[in-house]
Amino acid sequence: MTTIDTRQNQFENDLQLLKNALNHEKFSVDYSAVKLDSDNITTANAIPNELNESEKITVETHWWGVDFVLNEKLTQDIIAGTIASGPLATAIAAALAAAGVVTGGIATALGAGFAAAFALKAAEIKIVDNGKGVHFPVTWLQWAPVIASIPTGPAGIVAAIMVFIHPVRN
Repeated sequence: MTTIDTRQNQFENDLQLLKNALNHEKFSVDYSAVKLDSDNITTANAIPNELNESEKITVETHWWGVDFVLNEKLTQDIIAGTIASGPLATAIAAALAAAGVVTGGIATALGAGFAAAFALKAAEIKIVDNGKGVHFPVTWLQWAPVIASIPTGPAGIVAAIMVFIHPVRN
């Protein structure tokens, strides 16, 4: 086994430990399009009914971190301020859970924090958008201050996101 393989295995073990620690609580959240509980995730559609069908956000996991991918319709709605933070927070929380990043109360808190940060970053998003939407790549190192800010509440989460996480064009 090479040094790279050993480090990759250690990283995957550490990541699984983090996920297990964050997901230890029992929970149940039921939206019309997404039912989450501590034992399974059932999705008829990863976007709650409050969002327009053409507005989509996905969370993709990679070895380096996670990537929040917003399509052009959702990007334009954030820029214009025509999307409510509640449905956006719900969609982000559902996308985080569907990707297996975090679930439960942690996903809800992070969904609200990211929704607020996206709204505050509307000008930055507008500058970056080239008509294909934007994405927010978040390395595992960038996750550290976001996760550490959870006990401080929504303002702390938003502050951590605002400082360390920025949009990139699709």
